Amino acid sequence: MTSAASQVSAASQSLAEGASEQAASLEETSASLEEIASMTKQNADHSNQADGLMQEANEGVGKANGSMNRLTQSMGEISKASEETSKIIKTIDEDRLSNQSPGPERGGGGGPCR
Repeated sequence: MTSAASQVSAASQSLAEGASEQAASLEETSASLEEIASMTKQNADHSNQADGLMQEANEGVGKANGSMNRLTQSMGEISKASEETSKIIKTIDEDRLSNQSPGPERGGGGGPCR
């Protein structure tokens, strides 16, 4: 009987050691899972922050594109107005020159007409 009791005691001891090792492994696994959960939450928070920053950047780019389009349109209008002004100045210069030069229609004298 002593032998059977010894065997039961040894088996119980071995079982207790195995259970203790499994409990320690389970604690380590639980701690690792908690760390993974924390890192996952932190990654989600960072992703949300990055999304917010990207939305702000996208709004800024949209505003810049709108400004560039308005600038391009204004520059085109300025160029067109400059061309029109140049035509007007050319016409004025041509009229001034034709009025200053003596011609047969003015009597050839170049002086004031009376």
